[in-house]
Amino acid sequence: MLVLIQLLVPLLASVSAQSQNASFSGAQGIIYSPGYPDNYANQLNQFYTISVDPGYYIHLTLYDFETEACCDKLYIWNGYDLHQPTIAKFVYSNESFHSFKVN
Repeated sequence: MLVLIQLLVPLLASVSAQSQNASFSGAQGIIYSPGYPDNYANQLNQFYTISVDPGYYIHLTLYDFETEACCDKLYIWNGYDLHQPTIAKFVYSNESFHSFKVN
């Protein structure tokens, strides 16, 4: 149970998280699960908000993405809360690479 996400954002971006597990320099950054590279705690709900100015996009690349089929899910929403349209849902993966762009 570990997640490492690289974030490439052209120009202006802001990120907020419940804990200090994100690192940004200019228009790029890395978000990683608490405890990375070790497993994160059971019953963990982690939320991040990533935003850019209108006309720009967010490019997310998931590296080292491992989850348990029984328990772990990663949702990516197009908006500020979980009631917005779902862009991506990862229910189980032991793959090391996913990449997509969000307008």
